[in-house]
Amino acid sequence: MYRFPMRQMRNGCAGDDIRGEIVYRTRSFNENPLPLNNVPVAAPVDLSDTTVLVVADDEQRRSHLTEILSTITEELAADVDTNGLNTSWGTLANLATTCSLLSETSLNSLWKFQNSLLPVLLTMPSDLWDVNNGIIALACAKPRAWPSLCSEVRILNWAMLHVDHSGTFRCMPFFMGEHTTKVVFNFQGLQMQDIGTFQSLLFDFPRIQSVTIPLGDDDDPLMTPDALLQFFTHGKSLQKITVDLSLPRDIIKVLASAIHLRHAEFLFEEPFPSSLTSLGFQALQVLVLHCPSPMIVTSFLRTLSNPPLKALAVKFTERIMVPELLKLFHVVRVNLSHKHLERVVITTLFEQSVPNRVPFRDEGAITPLVCFSNLTHIDLDFALRFRIGNKTVQDIARAWPLLQVLRLGGYGWQNGSQITPSGVLPLLRLPHLRTLSIAIDASSIDCDIETVSPNPDVANNNLEMWDLQDSPLVDYGSMAALLSAFIPRINRLMYWQETVVRSTGVSSADAKRNRK
Repeated sequence: MYRFPMRQMRNGCAGDDIRGEIVYRTRSFNENPLPLNNVPVAAPVDLSDTTVLVVADDEQRRSHLTEILSTITEELAADVDTNGLNTSWGTLANLATTCSLLSETSLNSLWKFQNSLLPVLLTMPSDLWDVNNGIIALACAKPRAWPSLCSEVRILNWAMLHVDHSGTFRCMPFFMGEHTTKVVFNFQGLQMQDIGTFQSLLFDFPRIQSVTIPLGDDDDPLMTPDALLQFFTHGKSLQKITVDLSLPRDIIKVLASAIHLRHAEFLFEEPFPSSLTSLGFQALQVLVLHCPSPMIVTSFLRTLSNPPLKALAVKFTERIMVPELLKLFHVVRVNLSHKHLERVVITTLFEQSVPNRVPFRDEGAITPLVCFSNLTHIDLDFALRFRIGNKTVQDIARAWPLLQVLRLGGYGWQNGSQITPSGVLPLLRLPHLRTLSIAIDASSIDCDIETVSPNPDVANNNLEMWDLQDSPLVDYGSMAALLSAFIPRINRLMYWQETVVRSTGVSSADAKRNRK
């Protein structure tokens, strides 16, 4: 049985099987072809039933072609690299190289299996695009029979194109088909005559489920609220939307009625009025918000109709204060499902200095979130001080047995934590915990290491790194002995190398010097 030497070829060594570079040809073989090694495609390619491929000048390998294609199909299905990016097209190019030369009919037919924009562009006639220093620019303005060429395109990332002339936005639908489910675009190069194309996009392609609108270089002088509203009015089938624009409330109301919308990422700059209630978002599972203050977030959460939200992520663009955050936690407790919520992630822009503020206290820091028993991620990464003690840690461990990630503060300076080494042990007993960033008072070990031991049946084998933030660590040996008993796989501990006077704070330079 002939086995395609996939792993060997992926490392760039295929021995005598390589007879030159594969050239991916267009429908017209009079046009200039482009080499297409290592171009990714978004989904596996099923070539198991292909019968038109012909291996030139090699009768023996032609007889084994069916087995080769069957093998490559299996490889394509599992061919994902360490970054989660599918490399199926590079694998397919290796197949063509192994077979040496394929017939022109075969090369013309392979493009039909592609479903991402870049390979499609490269297989079309060369007058449709230009490549300059690795940048692909759309170079055509003439409509062609593109729907037949692009019927298999599922993901259209229009924002990746370099627009060097106007009028390209209206070409966008020509690269889409009945299988297109995701589009990514900005309004770069948009002209007045393109507005109609934009407004009818979701109407003309009703199978689109995901829309991403990132910021462009010269976005939206023509993109009025009315134009956006008309676009989203046809988005009843949307399941995911990411918009880096501040959307008016009328558009939010329209999106709230999308009964299939599960993932939403919005930019808000103004709070919602208290009179606005029960917007909808009945199927929402993931919510990501970008806004300047917690007040805007709380005003929006109050409008939700208890959706089955699993993840809430908030990215603040301005400095936040403790009372505002406490109020946000209370609104989360009242308005979100206690059974479904699994992740709470709150971050702010990096702050160069941390002013002296009112710290969190035991009775108010985590209490509003204790009712969410299925929480797996608590990531509160901002320059607010957490002064919590052992009792709060016990409450956390008891309330969230499924916890995987816990980060309380990320800057650490002047934390003044009241948690002792013995007090943090309930967290270390959580079997699923894999990321921990929390400050403790590690100036001494307040428990007898000989008598304190974990239950070996529930030892944590997932936690490999612990960020102690600004905790000074004095007795290295005792701490190492304590940790090895509870988290045996830990291989990295981040802490302060020398004692820090909490009342005076620490400069940025000192932080880098003392961090280990």
